[in-house]
Amino acid sequence: MKNLRYLLAIIGAFGTVISSAQQFPIYNLQFLNQSLYNPSAVGNGDQVNAMILNKTYLSGVSGRPSTFYGTVDGPVVTDKIGAGLGIYSESLGITNKLGAYAMGSYQLKIADEHYLRFGLSAGLLQFSINDGEVDASDLEDPLLVNKNFSSTAVDGTFGIGYVNKNLELGLGINQILGNKSKITDDVNFQLSRGLIGSAKYRLFINSKKDLSIEPMLLVRYSDVEMPQEAILIINWKDQFYVAPSYKSSGAIGASFAVANYKGFTIGYSFETIVNKEISAIASGSHEIMLGYSFDIRSKAMNRVTDKIDALEEALKKQANDQAGVDSLQNEGIKKNKENLEKLKKQLRDAGVLKDGKVSDYKQSKEGFYNVIASVKKSRVDRDKLKSDYIDKGFKILESDNTEWIYVYDNYTTDFRVALAKLKELRSGAHPTSWIFVLK
Repeated sequence: MKNLRYLLAIIGAFGTVISSAQQFPIYNLQFLNQSLYNPSAVGNGDQVNAMILNKTYLSGVSGRPSTFYGTVDGPVVTDKIGAGLGIYSESLGITNKLGAYAMGSYQLKIADEHYLRFGLSAGLLQFSINDGEVDASDLEDPLLVNKNFSSTAVDGTFGIGYVNKNLELGLGINQILGNKSKITDDVNFQLSRGLIGSAKYRLFINSKKDLSIEPMLLVRYSDVEMPQEAILIINWKDQFYVAPSYKSSGAIGASFAVANYKGFTIGYSFETIVNKEISAIASGSHEIMLGYSFDIRSKAMNRVTDKIDALEEALKKQANDQAGVDSLQNEGIKKNKENLEKLKKQLRDAGVLKDGKVSDYKQSKEGFYNVIASVKKSRVDRDKLKSDYIDKGFKILESDNTEWIYVYDNYTTDFRVALAKLKELRSGAHPTSWIFVLK
């Protein structure tokens, strides 16, 4: 295994960065997807997100380490519950590691604007040796003679997170089972438990609050030596990111990302070690992220535009029929009323028409509210909410019994007026508008 021995010698010079990465993947772009190390972040939002991330170490060296991670996650049933799936693979010379995980999270409100999130991931890790990469001269190696090239272990991660306005804290406990995977009598993989703590705070640096800096610290602890990390995230409109980073092992990195551009997120990161011996033989590590967010709620609303038109026509026809007769027993009116209820149900199923209890909302009245935006309480910035909506004449509905703040443009007691306003808003600056019915 001449090539592998040479690679391992380089990795030995690299120190903690690679050795710890073999136990716990360390990504520079993890600030865009914290479920990589803490499953409490799974499904945190109102979209279904898909993401793939690939990182290669020691560029220019044959058989260099390479890791891949892919996730799909989003909210389930209610906004308090998140779920997802993750796939992880890693290669180092002739050795490979492959994992598949199911992930879940739950959000608990503990006080006004204070939230706790709990998460758990569980799955299987398979360790293997790719005999196709072995030189003929290595076939007498005891491990290769054994021909037992793979072994599987159960793996899992527990995470907890705390959110209050612009402050986020998290703690992930990785490889909680600490299982051992045996390939031969002499060779096995031991999963070491590890702790990864994170702290991030957002500071706005202009009056529009569209530019911020977010200092972030990642503290790692395990039986294997792991680097500590500091990141300074420069964030413009939650769309453009520049993030220099430093690890205690001496690694310096820079990350760049464009997020939520027509649903896509693209990121790139480069990292190098301040070590002359390593820089002479390798150019550092490269990391690429690609993601897409499926705005299922908005797309569902867009598909029912024709139903809104049909409902409006049905309301007009019912009003005309009502004016022509005195009795509600007229078969034509009864049929129109039935069609009207069917259309309302279709709009409810699509999320365009939603019902609520007037008793849940302070200083509110029964009727119809044309909602233009929904803001999650655990992520709301009150000053930004005021400048973006309230100062522009919009009003809000907020309840202690829900996780959302609703911004609305118009209130009426007449459903026909609310429906006409909905068409106007959806064809203009607010294409995802919907009607909130308080009873």
